[in-house]
Amino acid sequence: MGTTATLALVLDGEAYIAQVGDSRAYLVRKGAAKQLTKDQSFVQRLIDAGRMTAKEAAQSEHRNIILQALGPEEKVVTDFYRVKLENDDYLVLCSDGLSNQVPPEEIARITGYDQVPSTQLDRVPGVAKPTATRSQLIERRVRRTAAARGLDEAVTWSFISGTEARAFG
Repeated sequence: MGTTATLALVLDGEAYIAQVGDSRAYLVRKGAAKQLTKDQSFVQRLIDAGRMTAKEAAQSEHRNIILQALGPEEKVVTDFYRVKLENDDYLVLCSDGLSNQVPPEEIARITGYDQVPSTQLDRVPGVAKPTATRSQLIERRVRRTAAARGLDEAVTWSFISGTEARAFG
């Protein structure tokens, strides 16, 4: 048995992404979420070959067959991607536990930078007003969405703000 992974390194305003399996990276820009990575899965190959639609793949009994994973084999094929981040962008990295349950439109809504008024920043529980960030507020939204959908602890996700990435780059 193995695991999947999607990793990102943000350097000088660009995200360098490595992916194995069916964990994903999304770029949220101007209210829309775009999937950056392509699943290394059996159903994705069928989609690419024109033998299955994305909707059919989501319902397929073969949807959990991944072609690459960390662990079972000594060598894996890693896919690499690069994207330039703009100030109001969010990079969302997540396991299939989240991407199978939360559609891209909802990921975009949750991370909607323009939907987080600065007046709400001081309302994040446990965070002092001067240190609250938009990312902390969005993290709360993601946790609420996951809980409302009954997603378990195995769901993993993280997100990187283009603005905040520049603060560290």
